[in-house]
Amino acid sequence: MQKNTKPIKVYDFNPPKQTFERAEAEGLGVSLNFIREACADGRLKHTKVGNKTMIYYPNLIEFLRNGDGNTANDGYELPRQPERYR
Repeated sequence: MQKNTKPIKVYDFNPPKQTFERAEAEGLGVSLNFIREACADGRLKHTKVGNKTMIYYPNLIEFLRNGDGNTANDGYELPRQPERYR
């Protein structure tokens, strides 16, 4: 006898916690804190609904693929190590 199970609904528009849970299930390797900070900094596109932050999941994927477009570190080179540390 088969159990009558309903398919799990996956929504694309969620608060950060559910967005994190979906990203974790898909193996993206981002933390909840990373998602929240990216929203707070304005790097990750999101929408405020009342006092809730809502994230469109494809925006997270695009952000992870393309970055935030911040070019502040362009041209920066790490200092060379002294010979004794090589």
